[in-house]
Amino acid sequence: MKRRFLLVCMTAVLMFFGVMVLKTDVEADTFMPVNLNGKIYYISTGGVIFSNGWAQIGDGIFYFGPDGAMVTNTVVDGFTIGPDGRVVIPTMPVVAEPQIYPDSMLSQYCMNIINSVTNPSMTQDQKLAACYSFVVRNYRYNRTYETPSGNWTGQYATELFTNGYGNCYRFACGFAYLAKALGYEVKVITGSVKAARGGVTPHSWVEIFYNGGWYICDPELQMAKGRDLYMKTYANYPVKPLIKQLEWGVAFQ
Repeated sequence: MKRRFLLVCMTAVLMFFGVMVLKTDVEADTFMPVNLNGKIYYISTGGVIFSNGWAQIGDGIFYFGPDGAMVTNTVVDGFTIGPDGRVVIPTMPVVAEPQIYPDSMLSQYCMNIINSVTNPSMTQDQKLAACYSFVVRNYRYNRTYETPSGNWTGQYATELFTNGYGNCYRFACGFAYLAKALGYEVKVITGSVKAARGGVTPHSWVEIFYNGGWYICDPELQMAKGRDLYMKTYANYPVKPLIKQLEWGVAFQ
């Protein structure tokens, strides 16, 4: 009721001043952008003003304050927001050197899993989906706090397969090496994602090159939330913001 009242008031003001409707690629839902005296607001066709949260619009990530206005030139949840409202990523994504891990144990783990969940009649795509489902369903989450560095992806994948549990970094690495063993070009990504209690939290997921483009696979968050996070793009990934910071290559020795 409060939001509808705000919409009525805002609509009256917009009509009075004459609003320029912006043409922009807004992902998800049906929110319409409007510019009022230099401030950007998003209003849905159902009469709801988007407010107090993050939104991914096109290739940018933005934050809207309690009044519904897009914020600029400030810091929210530890992320710097520039004069255009976009989150300023401190470093451009870079591809680290392919992570080398002795293949004796890790490759054997991967082949054992692939052989147990696939069969010769399956296509490569079906095998990839089966491996993803295996990781989502057969490993449990264990919270640990660390900042991965060095040659870590192979070690983290091995730890997931050996222990049967791990955090998002280990889930991502486990699936990445299964995909690599199937012949896919794959990267482990580190960055941040929307936290359950607000703000953002460190996170890791996988990118797979498929049909000429890179797609997101997020086994740990799918396991935790029960949402389909397989082969998504950054435009249709449903848990936002998803902020990519670093890419890590994956390779068997």
